[in-house]
Amino acid sequence: MDPLLNPRPAPGGSRLAWGVAQSAMPGETQSGDECMVLNLPGGCLIAVADGLGHGDEAARAAQSAMQVLRQGPHTSVIQQVRKCHEALRPTRGVVLSLALLNYAEETVAWLGVGNVGGVLLRASAAPGEPGKEYLLCRGGVVGAQLPALHAGVMPMAAGDTLMFYTDGVEARSAAEFNDSAAEPQRAAEALLRNWAKGSDDALVLVARYLGGRQP
Repeated sequence: MDPLLNPRPAPGGSRLAWGVAQSAMPGETQSGDECMVLNLPGGCLIAVADGLGHGDEAARAAQSAMQVLRQGPHTSVIQQVRKCHEALRPTRGVVLSLALLNYAEETVAWLGVGNVGGVLLRASAAPGEPGKEYLLCRGGVVGAQLPALHAGVMPMAAGDTLMFYTDGVEARSAAEFNDSAAEPQRAAEALLRNWAKGSDDALVLVARYLGGRQP
């Protein structure tokens, strides 16, 4: 498998610029890591899933999670994780992080179960405010053991960058990404190239909010 995948833009009307880079564990024919950027009326859903283990079964679990998320409803990230949990019981399960952007309110609600890391990099932060927000991931497995679910909701401004990365990427190093001007696809490729562990499936998704309130 080519370790770098071209960006897969959401359908027309998206207010995001985004890119993804992915590699399979050496010796495997497909990756157990999957992602989705789904354009919605008034917003966008971003999700990254990592199927437990490696190979075909891990890939099937992650692909199943994406199929459930595409079906909606898309009003609550908590509701969507619960739907995935029920649908994935026959599989080996996934760890999953997702974010739901609301363009009218210029907010993002995000939630993580397991160890798909998430960072929100602010294009500009007011004095005394953090330049980064980190996703709080709760231990568990979607499809096997679901923790109590709590979504965080934050404002988003034009230029803010959201990044998700699976555990095949060196988490501490990836979280240090600090270039709010980097083109998302190139940023994703560089992060994978520089920080993939090489002993696991790996995926990095970088999405930048372009701004512009809906009337």
